[in-house]
Amino acid sequence: MIRVFESKCINRRLRKCMITDKGAACEICGITEGLDLHHVDGAGPHLTENPNNYPGNLQVLCHKCHIRLHCGVIQKHQDIITRRKAGEKLQSIADFYGISRQRVFQILQKNKNQSCKTSRG
Repeated sequence: MIRVFESKCINRRLRKCMITDKGAACEICGITEGLDLHHVDGAGPHLTENPNNYPGNLQVLCHKCHIRLHCGVIQKHQDIITRRKAGEKLQSIADFYGISRQRVFQILQKNKNQSCKTSRG
């Protein structure tokens, strides 16, 4: 069963249809419960009375990934992955972000594990 969070701009029935059409799983982590719709252009119901609800502007995310996206955590992790792929050393990345080298390694490992799950699925 798909559980979706209420929204002022999209009624429950339409939300279920849109989430089902987009694969009924978080587009970041693959979780299938607690799904929400994210406005890619950032203009969701909290910013405007007439948000862009065009399907191409909506991304299916679990509640945790939705929050992390809005807090910038996901972008930071993607930047760390990109820097490492470009050959930057773990310690250099850690120093840049003010985190431990071990934390950088954990982020890279988590991404590697998620990539493996996605390619197998």
